[in-house]
Amino acid sequence: MEDIRKMILFLIINILAFLCFLLGKENRRKRENEHEKE
Repeated sequence: MEDIRKMILFLIINILAFLCFLLGKENRRKRENEHEKE
């Protein structure tokens, strides 16, 4: 049971980190587009 719980936690942390990474890329792209319009 402990190993399964650790694996699930590890997967959740990796997924959250990946989502944060994608959101960070999207935010950066939006900022660059705003600067181009000015």
